[in-house]
Amino acid sequence: MSQLMTQFESVEYVQTNLRGLYSAVRNLNKLGFGSNMAPPTDPAVSAQARQYVVEAILTGERLLLYHKRLAISEAAYSYLHEKGIIEHWDRYAKTSRIAFEIQQLTVGLDKLTDGYEQLERADERFIVDDIDLPEILEREFIRQPWKRTGNDS
Repeated sequence: MSQLMTQFESVEYVQTNLRGLYSAVRNLNKLGFGSNMAPPTDPAVSAQARQYVVEAILTGERLLLYHKRLAISEAAYSYLHEKGIIEHWDRYAKTSRIAFEIQQLTVGLDKLTDGYEQLERADERFIVDDIDLPEILEREFIRQPWKRTGNDS
């Protein structure tokens, strides 16, 4: 599929799935699942989380499909390990283990999104750090809020 898309379309696809992933994680956090939280014990909350778990798994898979560096990074490991939750959902839902598994997936999703952000920052530093441009071009193309001049709008 990626060979049929332009590079711009591929980047747009990554961004769309990243937004979907962030949305699913936010919704799971609202339900009480997150890196620094104890998972909720109410089975109804875990049942409600299922739609966000499915959304997170699908968008995470699509993101990794188009972002090979992220897919092979350590940041993807927890997500890749925990995404199998959906295959065992019915068995886990019969016990309190489902909340723990959702919690573990959420932690993996946090690591995945953090890894993506780290790669983006590294790419940005690679492109713009130590570039020797005339001041007028630097102001125009590399907007640095900490280096404002009177001519910036």
